[in-house]
Amino acid sequence: MYYRFFEGRRLAAGSGPCGAPVSARARAKLARRLQASASSLLLGAGLLTLAVLPVAAAQVAGTARSPASGLTLDHPQAPIFVAYPDDGHRVAHPYVLLEGSVLPGTSLQLNGRPLTAGPDGLFIEWVPLQQGANLLRLTSQRGGQSWAATLRVFRQAAPARAAAPLQPLNPPRTAEVVDPDQGYGVNPVRAAWEDDAGRPVLYARAGIRAEVVAVRGDLSRVRLADGRLLWASRDTLRLLPPGTPLLLAAVAAPRWRAAGAGEWQELEFPVSARVPFQLAEQGGRLQLSIIGARPGGSWTLPAGLDLNLQAQASTLQLDLGVGRPLHGFQAFYRAGELGDTLVLRYRTAPLPGPLAGRHIVLDAGHGGSELGGAGSLRVPEKGLTLPITLRIAELLRAQGAQVTLTRADDRTVPLYSRPLLAEQRGAEVLVSIHANAIPDGKDPRSVRGIGSYFTHEQSRPLAAALQAALVAALPQAGDDGLHPAANLALTRPTSQPSVLLELGYLTDPQNLRLLMSPAGQEACAQAVAAGLGRYFALLPQ
Repeated sequence: MYYRFFEGRRLAAGSGPCGAPVSARARAKLARRLQASASSLLLGAGLLTLAVLPVAAAQVAGTARSPASGLTLDHPQAPIFVAYPDDGHRVAHPYVLLEGSVLPGTSLQLNGRPLTAGPDGLFIEWVPLQQGANLLRLTSQRGGQSWAATLRVFRQAAPARAAAPLQPLNPPRTAEVVDPDQGYGVNPVRAAWEDDAGRPVLYARAGIRAEVVAVRGDLSRVRLADGRLLWASRDTLRLLPPGTPLLLAAVAAPRWRAAGAGEWQELEFPVSARVPFQLAEQGGRLQLSIIGARPGGSWTLPAGLDLNLQAQASTLQLDLGVGRPLHGFQAFYRAGELGDTLVLRYRTAPLPGPLAGRHIVLDAGHGGSELGGAGSLRVPEKGLTLPITLRIAELLRAQGAQVTLTRADDRTVPLYSRPLLAEQRGAEVLVSIHANAIPDGKDPRSVRGIGSYFTHEQSRPLAAALQAALVAALPQAGDDGLHPAANLALTRPTSQPSVLLELGYLTDPQNLRLLMSPAGQEACAQAVAAGLGRYFALLPQ
């Protein structure tokens, strides 16, 4: 499951990966929900009442290693293990996903109706709900012993959001971004300025100024120099004294530091003020829109630079041709003795060749206190992604690649530390390993398979190579396809091609069993390593 709950995603199997990213308007509520620990429902031998064990305890107590897979199991002796939902769960849908496992060889009933449990005890059910409170009673028998678990699930309409009132600022105030930058191409969600649909329009940099025309709750209504109105996190801005003017930035002709394939090149534009900008890749070219800017001085471009300039009333549109496919791009402000410069940094794809010497960053999803998707067979997502990632690293290193891991054990790694590490190490690619799940309200029988997520077109060839290798090696898993334009923390970074792999759905029995098996994990690792090898071998000459 990819990260949406550091950015607003529930860390449970029913939370689901798909759908629109969380907007700034939802972040405060989602952050509060993050503080609540998830729980699993356990029934020990002879117990007839519900036992709820916090996740923190589940990581310490009642664990064992599976001799078949080498994975650490949570509560291997609990006769009934409910991975999802929690007791007291509330859902705005007519069905709820019920998943977990019983001891192998036991029978299973839900409210007296037989349920199918696999030879390994796995059950994943799509349970209809009545309006209001629903009592789900699970019973299990083996020999002369029996166990029961009861949990409550409430079906209710989604509560209407009470929007905070819009408070206009009359007159509007100039504000400055005070949040420090996180790297050059990480693009954290907190820095996003969004449109009314919650889509990020640009990522604000420290020190830029804009006009705030209103506030609503924890958001500021920002008006750009071109008239567009966006939403920004209120606490990232500092209102300047009344009457502080908002000046257009004078942008001078750039200085160009050229380099060869795979090396960073830079354009430095001297600026008189820090203003918002948008940076996008389109058709193999970079488009930089400097909002609230005008040309300063005479523009004489360096020889050989394919740069087109279009000056509008309040915006400079710069269109840069780079000659080869992009393999990383950034834009940021740099302070110097002679004033600020806006730096446009980019590199083109390295030359084709083997894996030897390639610098690859691998990210094992979640870890530590971040479990990821719920594990119906008693291994959460974090316990599946780590051994697969470690094996991929082993295979790549055997071919001479330089591999950096965001984690090599079960520890909590801050979300943005992962892409920041890739940027600081100068990674050529970033690959994040996850397992998927479905959201509440979606039939678990409706979706399965391997999927590859990316945001920027520079990452498409890498995603396609990895997807093709995985589907060829694991056709039984299913093909969930490519997912372009993903708005995810591990795919938004632009400093290198960045791809997030979902190696199957934890809510699909076959996918889950495949990811739990040593053979399935080995096949995944071999396929990712092969896909990376093919990607680098087929880079353009």
